[in-house]
Amino acid sequence: MLFSNKISAQERSVQLSTAKSTVQIDNITEFSIGLNSMEESIITVHYPKSFQLEEEKFRQENSDKVQNIEVDSKKQQLSFMLKNKEVKEILFSGRFLEKGEQQIAVQLGKEKEQLIISVEESDEKSSSDKTDSSTLEQTISTQEKALESSSDQPLVEKQPKVDTLPSFDWNLLNKDGLDLSSFEKVSVNTPVKLTGGVFDKQQREYYMFFGHIGRLNTYTYATDRFEKQGNMHATLGEKASLPLLAPMMIGVKKQTAESGKIAGVFGYDYNFGETTWGSNGANFDIGEISSESKSIMKSGVASDGPETKTWIISQYVKENEIVSYGYFAQKDLNGGTVSYLPVRVHGYIVSQKNGRIRYDVSYYNDSQEEKDYAMTYGAHMDVGGAHENSKLFSYGESGLYFHEPDKTPVDKIPARIYFYTNNGYGNKLGPTDYKTGDLGNNPIGTYKISYWSTITMHNWLNPLAGYTDPYEPWDGIEPVDYQFPLTHPIFALRWDKLNVKPKEVGTGSLDLSIEEPAPVLPVAQKTYKNETSSSKENHVGDTLSFSIVANNRGDMDVWEQVKLTDELPKELELDTSSLTLVDASGKESPLDPSIYDKDKHEFNAGLYDISPKEQIEIKYKAKIISGMMDQTIINKFTAANTKLETAEAEVEIPISEKLDYKLKEEVFHEDGSVADKGIQGETLTYKTTILNPHSSGKLNYKSLQGFIPFDANLENVQDATLKDESGKTIGTAVLNDKANTIFYFDAFDKDELVPINQNLYVEYKATVKQDTPDGTLIKATANFWAEFTNGSSLDQDKRPTSNEVQTEIMKKRGDLVFVSAPKMLDFGDNLKILPKNQTYPIASKDDALVVEDHRGTGEHWSMTATLLKELSSKSGHKLANSLHYKDQKQEYIFTVGNAIPIIEKETLNEQGVDISAEWSGTKNGPFLDVKAGQPRAEKYSGSIKWTLQDVPANNQE
Repeated sequence: MLFSNKISAQERSVQLSTAKSTVQIDNITEFSIGLNSMEESIITVHYPKSFQLEEEKFRQENSDKVQNIEVDSKKQQLSFMLKNKEVKEILFSGRFLEKGEQQIAVQLGKEKEQLIISVEESDEKSSSDKTDSSTLEQTISTQEKALESSSDQPLVEKQPKVDTLPSFDWNLLNKDGLDLSSFEKVSVNTPVKLTGGVFDKQQREYYMFFGHIGRLNTYTYATDRFEKQGNMHATLGEKASLPLLAPMMIGVKKQTAESGKIAGVFGYDYNFGETTWGSNGANFDIGEISSESKSIMKSGVASDGPETKTWIISQYVKENEIVSYGYFAQKDLNGGTVSYLPVRVHGYIVSQKNGRIRYDVSYYNDSQEEKDYAMTYGAHMDVGGAHENSKLFSYGESGLYFHEPDKTPVDKIPARIYFYTNNGYGNKLGPTDYKTGDLGNNPIGTYKISYWSTITMHNWLNPLAGYTDPYEPWDGIEPVDYQFPLTHPIFALRWDKLNVKPKEVGTGSLDLSIEEPAPVLPVAQKTYKNETSSSKENHVGDTLSFSIVANNRGDMDVWEQVKLTDELPKELELDTSSLTLVDASGKESPLDPSIYDKDKHEFNAGLYDISPKEQIEIKYKAKIISGMMDQTIINKFTAANTKLETAEAEVEIPISEKLDYKLKEEVFHEDGSVADKGIQGETLTYKTTILNPHSSGKLNYKSLQGFIPFDANLENVQDATLKDESGKTIGTAVLNDKANTIFYFDAFDKDELVPINQNLYVEYKATVKQDTPDGTLIKATANFWAEFTNGSSLDQDKRPTSNEVQTEIMKKRGDLVFVSAPKMLDFGDNLKILPKNQTYPIASKDDALVVEDHRGTGEHWSMTATLLKELSSKSGHKLANSLHYKDQKQEYIFTVGNAIPIIEKETLNEQGVDISAEWSGTKNGPFLDVKAGQPRAEKYSGSIKWTLQDVPANNQE
């Protein structure tokens, strides 16, 4: 007789039973799941962490009954789908490894059955078979607790503890002019349907939504509504976290005659088997960069579960658009302190033709200091429940895509999900780099793939340092449709470093789309690259290289007789000699220049037959010949045939003015004369002029800043100012002691107009230190950076830099000065070893041997040289007595410790005496005299001490 804690099986759709209510530890226990009149087909078995499931046996015994089997060892659950609703019984088995009362539960939709099993010690259990409980605890320490809810309670989501969140004026995140007056404010996490263009033609209805969708999420056709479950319709606010930084694109299969009353919901992040409040497996991280170490100092708070440390405080929706405001918890990676970053996420359609949507992630620097941020996005994919079956491919310069060619478990429709990089973002900041790899073993990183605190936990194809070096090179771009060699693929995207001023907003954008299969699936792509400038700005005179691609992503039929038409704006001049066709095999051939109609500013190529999974590409170059400042020109591409199988693409090309900034650095004495020479204790005046760039537009500064390295021989900075052309003080200049730099800056209010067409001046005074050595050159240069009220800015990595000014500190009168001596005498490399004596002159030296005497005419001085170390090789071999010195009178041999005379001199004037200027080959000066058979094929080195002597006074070395 089977044991069950339920009275009547007919009253329920599912019944869990076993033969005995008491079993012995480590013995196999059989369970039966009885099924009756079901509407649902997805079943989940929850078991304690002490239960060892016989997974392989389950798969074999039920192979004709179930499919899409998933075993989650973290959650201790077995999930599967029935192949048909006529199945009456499912069997599974396993063994309990701990004694005591143990709980097993089975769930079908909203129905749940559970058993309490009493586990006792085995009568015949030998000591060799006993389970070491401490070892068992260590093995399962990273797994989650078993299901503990009672049999008469619905399965509810765990909610994180409440954090104390700060207050914030959310309007501060709307500096881009976002107007919420046409939106509806909602109180629960609400999906927004995507309509128009390709969205109306696909097999699924797609929605923008925040957070993970799992197996228990459903959609009811009769009410046209998603049922409340997990993140879906979860209450907004501070009391429970919700995935603000996990915006998604979810789908529901459109209703057909074969559809049931309800449908599962398509999502693509891990884990489809769970539907937890606050969960997500694809998310952004916003890292704050240390200004000193340049490493990440703050990152998102990661955990070993799917929950998130973000909150959606308010949400606004309208047709094809959604906006959420909330907080993102950042943890100090050194001290562990948690802070809360105000964030706005704005979702909208970029292209209805291509099904491309965008999420703008904006965050507020609520501090008094400018900060640098490093944003990432990572995903652990589970496409419609297919999990590891889906494979990761390159989309070339345009990003990555996950391909699930088989029917996904949730709705039997394949899917291809694109995450875009580089191209198509216009003036928006999109991701520029990616990493690919396999999921790591550490559970903390399972759901937060690209968090800076966990990113090194995975098996990336190319290892990375992670948060200590956030902008090290990531992966190179692979060709389109290249499949990454991965078994459990994950990916991370990275945005360029973004500098955000105090009380300002930083924004990064991510575009994505979901594509479904079709016999013919026309796709058009258009990209460009600036060949003249490495910055992200395009200027008149720049040359751009373009690529237009017509791709048939269909599964069956040829896209026939396709004509490619490219419309160039009048601001571009096509180089017709650059027109090149790349056929489906990758072979390049020139196109006839006559295909370009100069009057219409377009060319037409084709007709081409494009087979499934193949493409035709045309490459060409064009020059920007005109354009106004802040103008965006649009380049359109169409691939079409007479069957109306059409694909379109366009690129927006923003044109910026090429501002020619120049800086002039000067230094003066207090009397206003140029200070090319100075003395100890003197106060010098430094002046940096930021010269008028003569812009053709009416630009104003939004902010500006610059750095002037502060010479270590200066002190007492005073009267530091930043002024405009009228002499008005418009900013601050201060000494940063840590960086030893003069830093000048200002950020202007909206109402404060500071035109760029004027000179700006930075001035400060500093005193030469009393202990500055004679002959020291005190140097100064300056650089400059600015952002403008139209949203543009100068290239951070190519700051205009001034000339360098030098002030030489004069030598004190009355001194005998040892000006310089060579630190290296080089007799050359690859010298031939000859069977006879050989001499070698100096091949080069790094400095001259110079003396100046300011004591007056008639004074005497001399120079000697002492060999401190014999010429020796690394092996210890010595060239004894081989170093010689010859003057006009005599030749000397260097021996260790013995000084030889170099020169004796009577002073005639204060001009420097260059002793080494007289050295000539082996006739005058140092040279090598090597005896036959003495040298080996090795490198030799030694050391010499030069000693300056006044006569008869002190020595100088």
